[in-house]
Amino acid sequence: FHGEPTWPFLWRKVIPPVRDAGYRCIAPDYAGFGRSDKPTDLGWYTYDRHVELMALLLEELDLRDATVVVHDWGGPIGLRLAVEHPDRISRIVIMETGPFTGHQRMSDAWFAFRDFVRDNEDVPVGMLVRGGCKKDPGDAVVAAYDAPYIDGPSKAGARAFPLILPTTPEATGAIAAAATDSSAYARTELS
Repeated sequence: FHGEPTWPFLWRKVIPPVRDAGYRCIAPDYAGFGRSDKPTDLGWYTYDRHVELMALLLEELDLRDATVVVHDWGGPIGLRLAVEHPDRISRIVIMETGPFTGHQRMSDAWFAFRDFVRDNEDVPVGMLVRGGCKKDPGDAVVAAYDAPYIDGPSKAGARAFPLILPTTPEATGAIAAAATDSSAYARTELS
C-alpha cells in the first residue's frame, strides 16, 4: 500500500522482479490517487472509507495468504486491514510507517507539511515527491507522479490524507488504529 502523495507508480521497479520470481503483485490506488476516481470533496475522504475500499478489493479479488507491503501512510490502512482480515493477510512488510493511534509524536515538520497541503488546492505532488527523495528522481519521474492529476480539485485525496490521520488518541480512527498495536500481530509473520 502506497503513501502520500504517491500512487502505485512508486512500485514500478519493485514489482517486476517480485512478479518474475513467481508472485502475484497487486498495487492498488487509493481513491483520489493515481489513476483511481478522484472525488473532489475533501469531506468524502475518511480513514474508515479508505480501509473499507481496500477491504472490498481484498474480497473482490478473493485474496488469501497475502503478503502486504505497507509504506508511509499505507501503514495505517494496511496494518488495520491485516488485523481485521486475518483470513486474507498472512504476512506484513512494514516500511517507514505505523498504525497512527494518536499516541505517536508528530514532528513540527509533519504539522508544517499537513498545513501546507491543507492550504494549497493545487498541491505540487511531483515537487513533494522530489523533496522526499534522497537522490533527485529526475524530471520524467516527477512528471509521472504529476500526470494523473489534471487540476487542483483532482488532488483532493492528496490534500485530505494528512487531515484524516489520527494525531491524537481522541481523533477519528485512532481507536481502530490502536487495535492494530504490535500485540495484534502475534498471528502474522512480520517481515
